Amino acid sequence: MNLCELLVRANKFQPQNGGITGICVLCGKETNYGFKAKDVVSNNFSGWGYMYSGNCFCPVCAYLFSDQVFRHKSWVASEKEFQTFKNDEALKVLLNPPEPPFFIYIAKIGQKQSWLSCLHKVAQSRKNYFIAHEKYDVAIPIQRSEAAKFAKNAQLALDYGITKAELLSGEFHPKTYRLALEGGHESFLNELKGYRKNLTWEVIVDVSRGGTKNSQVAGDSLQHGELAEDENVEEPARHIQSSSTGSGQTSNALRGHVKTQQLLWYPIDTSRSDENSR
Repeated sequence: MNLCELLVRANKFQPQNGGITGICVLCGKETNYGFKAKDVVSNNFSGWGYMYSGNCFCPVCAYLFSDQVFRHKSWVASEKEFQTFKNDEALKVLLNPPEPPFFIYIAKIGQKQSWLSCLHKVAQSRKNYFIAHEKYDVAIPIQRSEAAKFAKNAQLALDYGITKAELLSGEFHPKTYRLALEGGHESFLNELKGYRKNLTWEVIVDVSRGGTKNSQVAGDSLQHGELAEDENVEEPARHIQSSSTGSGQTSNALRGHVKTQQLLWYPIDTSRSDENSR
């Protein structure tokens, strides 16, 4: 199943037939009911680099260009349903996808159709899958357990007051280094630097938001069952060592102390808040 076929099923749409016999420029399949390209896309269409050699759009592929919601909105599609979502909800959608087959697209300003690069990237697994993001012209690989770890660390860093620009570049402000060294958290910065140029990390940073509520999304995915089927899920690095009780569980009092110490390490700089909310 390709992406066009999935979206038709998700929206319970019955494709309309055209009158051209030929090869679809998008999926490459033969059709007796195609549409002329000029009847499907505008003269300003910039996605021809994703197309095959052909002479028309088949009825199923033409559907992708019939509704601007596919370009303007973030959405998730499965065989059962099609849903749009806000960017503040993107992290939850990424870490808790529907049953396969499915596909997730994240729009930013609604100008590009980046899902064109993912026609044959419909997800067949909830552990490893591809998504599309408007900023990128390639499919973004998601290993779900790794993405949950990235999300936990990204949101922890945002709560510390580290900016998204720092997280994406791996280059930290002198103040960030100073406070990390003073708090004994240099290893955390080194770990974050190691994610530089990782496309999954870049997408996770983009959709992450600071704050306790948002920070729980990744933590819940790791600890409360959504990733239970994944083996060897690695917890995000703990940058403050804690002792354990005799039962092997960290005491509630210590757990609260650790959280307080983490948030005190880097007081949030409100002058950077606008940058992190993008």
